[in-house]
Amino acid sequence: MAFDINLKIETKYDFSGKVFSILITGISSVYLARVLTQYDYGLYQKLLFLSIIISQLLKFNFEKGLFYFYHRFYDKKSIYVVNAYSALFLISITFIVLGLSLTTIINRYIDNDLHKYVIPIIFLISLNIFQGSFAKLFVIERKAIWSMYYKIGFSLLRTLIIILAVIKFEIVYAVIIVLIIVEIIKSIFTFIYLKKMHNYNIVKLRKDIIRDMLKYNIWVAISGVLGKVGQSMDKIILLALVSTSDFAIYAIGFIQIPLLSNFYNSIGDVSLTKFSHLSSSGIQNQKALNLYKTMLSINALITFPIICFGFFYIENIILLFFGKQYITSANIFIITNLTTLIQMTGFGYIIRGYGNTRPLLLSNTIRLILGIILGYIFINHFGIIGAAISYTTVYFLNGVILLHYSLKIIRVPFLMILPWKSMSKMLLISLLSLFIVYPLKYFNLDLLYHIPMAAALYTLTICTLYTTFDLINVDIIKKIFFKNK
Repeated sequence: MAFDINLKIETKYDFSGKVFSILITGISSVYLARVLTQYDYGLYQKLLFLSIIISQLLKFNFEKGLFYFYHRFYDKKSIYVVNAYSALFLISITFIVLGLSLTTIINRYIDNDLHKYVIPIIFLISLNIFQGSFAKLFVIERKAIWSMYYKIGFSLLRTLIIILAVIKFEIVYAVIIVLIIVEIIKSIFTFIYLKKMHNYNIVKLRKDIIRDMLKYNIWVAISGVLGKVGQSMDKIILLALVSTSDFAIYAIGFIQIPLLSNFYNSIGDVSLTKFSHLSSSGIQNQKALNLYKTMLSINALITFPIICFGFFYIENIILLFFGKQYITSANIFIITNLTTLIQMTGFGYIIRGYGNTRPLLLSNTIRLILGIILGYIFINHFGIIGAAISYTTVYFLNGVILLHYSLKIIRVPFLMILPWKSMSKMLLISLLSLFIVYPLKYFNLDLLYHIPMAAALYTLTICTLYTTFDLINVDIIKKIFFKNK
């Protein structure tokens, strides 16, 4: 396949940063799950979930809107960057003021032993609002290598301090304080970078720019709020209906396959800038279709083998990293990671790249309504398994709706957009390759050796068959990884 080399080079750096970042932070997650009690780990996951979901809801899509404005109005790129982050800073400060003024009221509705977490979580949310997605700016600026260094550097810092804090104190409160310290350091870095590269000054806030960004963001922001709430409705309902220990089991199982989620985001963010460029040059349906097929082909190339191997070995992986107490998380993992089959289509990038964001409101409204209805019904009857089923069902329906509208924008029928032949080969190869690693189960190897050996053998088999059936080109791979141009 003749994939776009520049797209792959940019994706390589951003993807590498995300992969190493998730692996590094994964060390702290595994350590916490091993050291803390199941209740304490569940409490940590609850607090982390609340801080992430609230901060995401309050960003109003300002930082993601730069994917559209930065390249469409390149001569005014710094103006848009300054205004986007000034708006986020003001939202952040407002949240602190309101949050601190409401602490007494909040404490009335939570257990006494949780009162000490209220103020730290308020500050953690505020810091996340301002710079939680700052690494995306490097991708927008086509400095993906900077994004890689940023993610890896701060992930190392975060993991190291968390482990030291748990060794010293062994309490969840210490971990939350560590997260705040890391976010403060990241915020300082953000201010310095914006000042140096874009002459950042909050007094440069312009009503006309904010109005333009809000006009673009309004549908994305409103639908984003609905979408985030709908996407997280399983966890929101679980907070009220299941024990903290069950929430810990669900959190372990809900871990998305790191390589896939981060790969999709990397190639999607890079593709988004190209879709935006195509939209600014007039409707170029054929070029958009070619770019989309490139993105989907690359995604499928990675998706099928990782899903097949991951599902086959998930129980062993959970036993190795988290222990027997979390073995029931395997079913949650399989059900929720089925969403990768629709996620790999990148169903929302064409819509965002072309600035036609109104379908997001419709799809996310449906997502929210179905999330509430299905989530409540399934969780009431099936507990955490029901939460996984409702999440996956709603995710698939949302993806199908957005994919439908994306295809309408570039005027292409569904059957023409998928590379059916190559994807069929990828899936068949991924499934058949499992027969190569299956005999390893009879050698009674320790899991610490068994899983890496199986992964290496499976990867070698996949690469050999991919090359044999012309699904990958060795010369192109060499260009990607050993040339900078």
